[in-house]
Amino acid sequence: MRSMQIWLRLCALYNLAGGAALVAPGVLDLFGVALPGSPFWLWLPALLGSFGAIALSIASTDLNIYAPLAYWNAVIRLVYASATFALGFADTMGPFAAYLGAGDAVLGLVVLLGLPLVTGRSPASFLMNGMARA
Repeated sequence: MRSMQIWLRLCALYNLAGGAALVAPGVLDLFGVALPGSPFWLWLPALLGSFGAIALSIASTDLNIYAPLAYWNAVIRLVYASATFALGFADTMGPFAAYLGAGDAVLGLVVLLGLPLVTGRSPASFLMNGMARA
């Protein structure tokens, strides 16, 4: 269980680093990302990623109670990764989007597959916030 707690903290750091890359001056230029017309489109995903980081940090403190937060975060990561490649985000944002999508896919799959093994609970239990039993 300890390894999954550490993994969730790494996922939280990944979220924070991605958000920081979006709002730190000059970072997106290093990746060849054209800046949007409004900073709103940089701050919105950065803040959403920060919320994910907070949820993952909380989840890592007690998987018996907060595992559904981490499991739903993994689902969201996989949806984002799928959308990144299906909608061609890399065509407009450059390789940076593909890197984020690939990273989210790996992080999400590890949690999605590993959390049930570590906790002994079913995916349905996580998705229904503990109402379904394994």
